Amino acid sequence: MEISLTVSISTDIVRRIQDILRNGQLQEILVLHLENGRDYFIPVTAVYNNSCFGSTLEKLLSARPKKEVNLIDFDDLESSLSDNCPPNVPRVIYRLVMALRARGAVQLNIEEEQDNEVFNRIRQALETGHPDDMSQIASSYMLYSALIRLLDSLDEPIILEGMFKIIHKEMIRYRTDARQLWTVVRSSLPKPNQAVLELICLMLREFFSQKYELRDQLSLWGTVLFRHDITEEKTHGMFATVLQTMCDYAADVALG
Repeated sequence: MEISLTVSISTDIVRRIQDILRNGQLQEILVLHLENGRDYFIPVTAVYNNSCFGSTLEKLLSARPKKEVNLIDFDDLESSLSDNCPPNVPRVIYRLVMALRARGAVQLNIEEEQDNEVFNRIRQALETGHPDDMSQIASSYMLYSALIRLLDSLDEPIILEGMFKIIHKEMIRYRTDARQLWTVVRSSLPKPNQAVLELICLMLREFFSQKYELRDQLSLWGTVLFRHDITEEKTHGMFATVLQTMCDYAADVALG
């Protein structure tokens, strides 16, 4: 007898699975001990279905929308999808950000509850590329939550820490100096990381100007973008300050 299951997994499990896949396969043998009886050895194998969640920026940049059964083949329309997406920004991130910017901060209710059914609809839209305009398929909060979950699930954070955490240390050092911060970003981070960071800061800058209380989200965004150790109370608030400075002054403005 064979039993098949489909399960959803958390970001932490995704990272552990990716580590396993680098060195082997997802397989294990369970031993079922029966009292006063024999032991049964049950082989368990798994297949990890890649998605835009739990991926890398490089893979997202090269990813093509997956086809859905019984839907139009969108390959012929691919040239018309997100034509304005910058070359170093993954299309899935760009579509979420643009949907949020289109809806604006006024419609964003941080107190709204999560809806897994809606999240799955967003994920399917990201995977298939349809619809290209995602501003009408979910509430602002669910789109906002999906963007945070997508960035947090990446194999590495948007703002890499560098060898001996040198990048993070430099950014903390210049946390109130926009010119120095963007200089560190431009000189230390890969192009895709720079581009995504600038896009996120642009979105947050617009949101803060439309709804000032959303600045309370800076700590959360600092944790997601830096993925630092939140138990280090001394530096925890500093990452939010870094992000606030970069949101207040765009790179082009700060660098002249």
